[in-house]
Amino acid sequence: MLEMFRRIYESFISPPEVPKGENPLRFGVLGASDIAPMSLILPAKTHPEVVIACVAARDRARAEKYAKKHGIEGVHDTYQDCIYIPLPNPYHYEWAIRAIKAGKHVLLEKPCTSNGPEARRLFESPAVTAPNAPVLLEAFHYTFHPMWQTFMHLIHHDPLAGPVKSAASYFYIPRGYFGKDDIRFRGMLGDSRPVVENVEFRRISKSDHRDKEAEDLEQIDEAVTATFRSKTGAVGRLDADLCLASSFLGVKMPRMGWPKCVAELKEKDRETTVVESWTKKNTIKAYDWLDESDGRPGGASWSTYRYQLEEFVNRVRGRKGTGVWVEHQSSMDQMAVLDEMYEKGGLKVRPSREIDLVD
Repeated sequence: MLEMFRRIYESFISPPEVPKGENPLRFGVLGASDIAPMSLILPAKTHPEVVIACVAARDRARAEKYAKKHGIEGVHDTYQDCIYIPLPNPYHYEWAIRAIKAGKHVLLEKPCTSNGPEARRLFESPAVTAPNAPVLLEAFHYTFHPMWQTFMHLIHHDPLAGPVKSAASYFYIPRGYFGKDDIRFRGMLGDSRPVVENVEFRRISKSDHRDKEAEDLEQIDEAVTATFRSKTGAVGRLDADLCLASSFLGVKMPRMGWPKCVAELKEKDRETTVVESWTKKNTIKAYDWLDESDGRPGGASWSTYRYQLEEFVNRVRGRKGTGVWVEHQSSMDQMAVLDEMYEKGGLKVRPSREIDLVD
């Protein structure tokens, strides 16, 4: 228990700072966001090749206050190497493509864009697909942690398990946790897919939502349930609620969790009579890579964001790293699935902003 609290403290409160090496990558944070301290600023303290050089925001006074609070060098209008984009979702495409065209590497918060067509325009842009183009990564940080990779290896490669037949993901937040004016409830501003292996695209067989009561006419889905079905017949279920009305004795309590899976056991011999059966349980801790012979670093106090930053830097530097990555096709598929989920639920696909990008 004490070890767990130590890891939490060093991951999200006071990470051990390391000396910076020569010629570190200098990051600029676009927007004075709430997520940046956890997702980039704190992880950067433990990376010898990363410096948070500056922050920029529409309100310069706010940016200066933000920079002072988080120990950032200053507030500037330009960046040297990399840009982190944690802006509201509708601004992701515009500023990602602007940064890429300016020759900057981009760490882009999820979702990468507002909709599927916008995602294709981003990831299929000549500026992104050109040889030696800047690095562009959608920040699905959990996939970079040894815990997730160990989990994926077990369910896809364990000799006792067949292909996953079903997976479910839950995300509940109690009503009132987010204020009524929170950005999540602005219609214009406002996962179990990887568990099912070797499926190029997942169809939505059912989707439903609960609208937020609002005086305006914006469509705001504060809760959603959806059922996904793969080409192989595997089923995934999503159940999310940002305004869960529950009490201490309620059936549904606020919780967050990884997908839970049901795997089909392979039968070696269907004619064999089972004369004995048993259940074996095993707990695996995966806070670090089990095999560091190939130079894969890690640390028990590294968060998922810290592992993500490690691989981002490796890719920018041209190093092999662990090989874990969020491919551009996966990002485009993700947005296509979300679009279909909206349509199946009777909602309009999130619109693109009208912007004027000059080549």
